[in-house]
Amino acid sequence: MENVFKNSNTLSHAIKEIVDIDLTARPWNRFDPDNTIWWLVPSKDWPAYKYGKLFFDSRKNNFTLKKNEVYCGFYIEKGLGVKDFYHNSLIIDKEWLWGEFIKSLPQVVLPDKSILTIKASYMPDRIISSDPQELQEQKERLAVGLISFTVKEGSSLSLLKEEIKSTDPEISNYFHKIAESKNIKDLIDLLLEIPNNDWIWVDLYTGHFFSENDKISIKEIWEKYLSLWKPWLRKATKNG
Repeated sequence: MENVFKNSNTLSHAIKEIVDIDLTARPWNRFDPDNTIWWLVPSKDWPAYKYGKLFFDSRKNNFTLKKNEVYCGFYIEKGLGVKDFYHNSLIIDKEWLWGEFIKSLPQVVLPDKSILTIKASYMPDRIISSDPQELQEQKERLAVGLISFTVKEGSSLSLLKEEIKSTDPEISNYFHKIAESKNIKDLIDLLLEIPNNDWIWVDLYTGHFFSENDKISIKEIWEKYLSLWKPWLRKATKNG
């Protein structure tokens, strides 16, 4: 029997097989499915930036993952706000889950030792394509910061990793301030007031590292760590 923790491809499909909701499996790079991030999306739409989704990442350059170890959990994105400058699919509006979710996150009790990551890109350059791979490449090129925390007691934060790349002093100082957040409420308050917000794309994701050495079943991963996100594995309401 194949080891389901072999990579993000195998684990995402193993989870998809047992969940009680309709999710569509999507890879970032379909040409290299075993070495890319995968999402389980509550829609057949693609791109799926506006939705909350489950993510599975086994790329070894991320968080120095060990062999047969996958980082998985919940993933959500904040798009851009400058109309008539970007592709329509990149412009955040009330159909995006971000606004509703981000205001509710302080009330969510996260599993102990969750890893919560904020990744942001300052994108003043015009984007012609909405293709996820092209967008990801541009986001990485224009990244301004990646900040990760370990979550304790459901909402307390302990800084795990901080990479601030921005040359803009205002943005750089603001992300250093974000990295000093001690709890999820403080973090969210800062995320809602990011300078040049219309030009900054934000990826927020939180989850755990899993491997075959953990002696945990697929069912346990779903029930203990992923099923709490079911209310957010849906389309946003118009007033979200």
